[in-house]
Amino acid sequence: MPVFSWVAGFGAVGFITRMYALGIQKRPLFDNLGGHALSSLAWGGFGYWAYYANERNAAQIEERKQQMARIRAREELPSGDEAEAGHH
Repeated sequence: MPVFSWVAGFGAVGFITRMYALGIQKRPLFDNLGGHALSSLAWGGFGYWAYYANERNAAQIEERKQQMARIRAREELPSGDEAEAGHH
């Protein structure tokens, strides 16, 4: 369902952008509906790509956080010589 909301949201932005551009040009807003559909599809496709790019980035960030946590945990463990020196 989140993919649909991204695609629909970006598609709506495409439609609104097309309407705004035609309004600035003072052209009829609903004269060529194919242009609206093309704009909505293009922006919806961008929304589809953006959703999965966001998912990939979130997964990479989470993986990097786990790597950093493992490195920090390894650095906090005392080595064998230091551990024995503390016991004597």
